[in-house]
Amino acid sequence: MTIVLPPPPRGAVVTPRLVRTGGDLTSTLGGPTQRITRVGSRYACDIQLPPLDADCAASWLACQLEAEAMGSTVSLPMPQMIPAARTMAFVTGSGNSGGNVITVDGNERPPVGAWLSVSVGGRSYLHFATAQTGTHGLQVGPLLRVTFPSGTAIEVETPLLEGYLDDPAWSVEFFRFVGNKFTITESA
Repeated sequence: MTIVLPPPPRGAVVTPRLVRTGGDLTSTLGGPTQRITRVGSRYACDIQLPPLDADCAASWLACQLEAEAMGSTVSLPMPQMIPAARTMAFVTGSGNSGGNVITVDGNERPPVGAWLSVSVGGRSYLHFATAQTGTHGLQVGPLLRVTFPSGTAIEVETPLLEGYLDDPAWSVEFFRFVGNKFTITESA
């Protein structure tokens, strides 16, 4: 069961980063370095919440501690940087595991620079649109980790980062909640 976190409030600092499963192959004799790309690279995100009122803070902490107690994943709605992506209500498409292209059904594609997620088997996989190719192609990063058939919903308006919490922590100053910091790392 996934615990859905509320959208980050104004003033939250959301810092996504790529967690690579490949690596660099460095020559011991001074030759060129080769980048090894593997399926399985995913995202992690550090979230620093601003000071919140007691009710809002309690809601955030309850979600995090429930996920810890249940061994559940959490889902965070990723804030879009591209305004056009915030209004894309329904996009469908298909993709093959190990590739980096989603074939979008129809003519409207998410813009380059938009976050998007695909839900397969009840789990969300977060990707970032890096280029539009051909008539219906959308390149994404990292490589697709699952195969999904044509007609699969691609969430662009509220894409989800789903994963496990790493060490949630919060601070209280003068008996007032002043901050909450945590990391979510995609689990699949």
